[in-house]
Amino acid sequence: MKSNCRAGSKRINEKKTHYMLFSCNEWKEYSSMRFLGATDNPETLYVMIGSCIRADDMLYGCDNSKESWKHFQEDYHRSEINLDLLQYGYVETYEESGILSREFAGEFPKAASTWRALGGKAG
Repeated sequence: MKSNCRAGSKRINEKKTHYMLFSCNEWKEYSSMRFLGATDNPETLYVMIGSCIRADDMLYGCDNSKESWKHFQEDYHRSEINLDLLQYGYVETYEESGILSREFAGEFPKAASTWRALGGKAG
């Protein structure tokens, strides 16, 4: 698989938030979750959620699809989206740590030496 990440990229020490959208049952049981999409852009996430609400696949804050869409729009325009109000959908948020960060090293102890072995520049 090709990647557009290059040695010397600014991403080495950056943190980036990723959002993964799942459809699920009303109890948000893990076994019911189906992956729908992922993004690192909150606006894209809101479009994905809004599309699911408009398609009657998810609800937001009430049990009526038209009212759900109305509530979602209102919260969006107030910049007050509350993902806990999402029904039949779940958003997993993942904060990606940079390759040389302490958090990343805690999960992958050989990350720094592997990065250097692959030709990356420590920095």
